[in-house]
Amino acid sequence: MRKEKNTVLMINPPIYDVQYWAYWNQPHGLLKLATMLKEKFNCNVLLLDCMETNERRKVKKKKIPNNYKNPIRDKWCYGITPDEVRKILLKYKEDKAQPDEVWITSIMTYWWESTRDIVEIVCEVLPNAIIRLGGIYPTLCPEHALKNIPAFSEIIKGEELFKRLESKGIGYGNNTIVCGEVPEASDLKTDLSLYTSSETNLNPHTDYTVRYAILSASRGCPYNCSYCAQKKINGPGRPRFRPAEDVVEEILEKHRIFNINQFAFYEDNLLFYKENFCRILKKLIISGVRFELYAPEGVEPRALDLETLQLMKKVGFQKIYLPLETVNPDTYKKWNRRHTGLDHFNEALSLCSKVGFSLRNQDVNAFVLFGVPGENLEEVISTILYASSAVGSVIPMLFTPVPGSTIYQEYETYLTEILGYELHDLNGKLYPFMKFNGITPSEYNDLERLMMALNTRVRGTSFDIFGRSDVSVEFRRLLLNNFVYV
Repeated sequence: MRKEKNTVLMINPPIYDVQYWAYWNQPHGLLKLATMLKEKFNCNVLLLDCMETNERRKVKKKKIPNNYKNPIRDKWCYGITPDEVRKILLKYKEDKAQPDEVWITSIMTYWWESTRDIVEIVCEVLPNAIIRLGGIYPTLCPEHALKNIPAFSEIIKGEELFKRLESKGIGYGNNTIVCGEVPEASDLKTDLSLYTSSETNLNPHTDYTVRYAILSASRGCPYNCSYCAQKKINGPGRPRFRPAEDVVEEILEKHRIFNINQFAFYEDNLLFYKENFCRILKKLIISGVRFELYAPEGVEPRALDLETLQLMKKVGFQKIYLPLETVNPDTYKKWNRRHTGLDHFNEALSLCSKVGFSLRNQDVNAFVLFGVPGENLEEVISTILYASSAVGSVIPMLFTPVPGSTIYQEYETYLTEILGYELHDLNGKLYPFMKFNGITPSEYNDLERLMMALNTRVRGTSFDIFGRSDVSVEFRRLLLNNFVYV
């Protein structure tokens, strides 16, 4: 006889990386799937989020063997280690019945190794559980996952998963790699209640507190920038949006239940459906709740206008992130970003300043992309200096050649056959194109140091090298004279 309720364990694995910023860290897609399993299949859902942060929004780290082809930086395991995951699962197995299924998410393609290790441990400790692997890594590299993680025997599309579960039920079938979006979960709310109870949260270090939420009001982007793989992740169709009423309901519900005010919109193109986004903001303003809102992925400069920025300021957006990326118009064209340029960036800055987002104190921040094949130091430094002078806050974006992107396809042979790189070697923090560009690791490190130095604030603002103050003028004069006093 079938059990009244099936149990599904959701796992967000640790990550192996050289550096990690854990401030916004919830497994957004996995938590939506948890809602689907509860609402559509009446499942008992458990969570082991190996990347759950502490009260300071940080995760622990442990140094691990460095197997990078370019071992220029130490390699770390961030979050709960695989050995500890084994102990957690063994203890759960002793105290409770084995779950029917284990669903594992995997985000960045260059984090695939920790996913493999967690899958192996689940197979060892919970051999009777069906395993489903989803996320960006298996969506972009399903054949790689099938080849390198022996537990799996088949690949299915996301739209097939729901139908299989309906026809066969939970706990039946093969271990599967799920490639692409599960449409039935796309517009659902994330289930944060899994964090707040000892009955559902298997993390032994948790304090059962939720401090923020990640949201998505839309999915997809109409553009096809050469460095981005969103078309393969989201599919070729038109971008989609959630009705403003649904998004506002989710925000207010999470505020009421978990007493949280911090929300981050993670979107492919936040303002593509600007009218819907503005309706969200207006409804939140009417609610009277004081929020802290963020869009860490950035906002397309050309889409900003005065009314939208005024609403963002009024509702509680704390910072604006703008993709400057480069000051070279030819590079914009090469990246297939003809829809934007320096004029749009400058106009966005003017509007930000007009509504009260202050420049030079990190209210407004500019992304600078570097590590891209074919770049030179002059262009990167010019972009850094321009961003520092115009904005005062420069955020380095290290380029990763993402499988499925145009740039990856163009350089795949060079990366994988000539250099012999594996997926984990393509991490942008390891500068995978440094040999191609003739730029050394120390020079790339100096670029990051330059950005951090320019960002340094004293009494609330950063120094403007190209400013009109006597100090700025004298600095430039000395620079031209090699700092020789004349």
